[in-house]
Amino acid sequence: MQRIDPRTGMAVVLTANAWAWMSHVPLWAATVIPLLAAVGLAVAGYSSVARWLLGATFAALVLTYLPFLAPNLLTHAAGAVGYWTTRMIAACSSTIWFVLALRFADVLESLYQLRLPSAAIIPLAVLYRFLPIACVEIQTVWRAMTLRGYTGWQLLQHPVASAERVAVPTLAAAARTSDALAASALLRGMGTATRPTALSDLRFRPVDAAVLALCALAWVVILRG
Repeated sequence: MQRIDPRTGMAVVLTANAWAWMSHVPLWAATVIPLLAAVGLAVAGYSSVARWLLGATFAALVLTYLPFLAPNLLTHAAGAVGYWTTRMIAACSSTIWFVLALRFADVLESLYQLRLPSAAIIPLAVLYRFLPIACVEIQTVWRAMTLRGYTGWQLLQHPVASAERVAVPTLAAAARTSDALAASALLRGMGTATRPTALSDLRFRPVDAAVLALCALAWVVILRG
């Protein structure tokens, strides 16, 4: 299967976000985005994420159309929440697909090919590597607090102390992680004037032409309003 160029993926994310938030785009048309994103995630091997995305979209749609089944104040409030949640899921689904389905090394190479400065590329690379580690560290701290009995009502009784117990070890772990990432960046030669050697053959393919044609068609609908 042909892999989509990351630059095409960036165009898809931009188009999907504009399509999801335009008021003149019907809600059923906005739900096409998470459906396509779920297909892309399933093809890339992220079936569980695809199922979660479809389930969240379905639940939001149920809330949206609930007032038509039982019109009252509560269902109308739930319908408003469901409507905006559906559009939020539609906007975020393309980003989820972009982050998970595309190789980040290819994304970095595409940014270099766009002639972006290293000052803009390196922070993105560090952030991409740092966030998953930070999430794991937070989960570890939370499990340690659970083992010590700091859960539920005890956290609410002492909010400042609870925040301190989470923040201090998390920041310490973040400092260790940043040192490791800095050493890794030096070993990889990031920040030097020499452009890194590309291991992937990134070029415009027929699948990119088809995807960009769909994006162009979507922009025609968006701009005409």
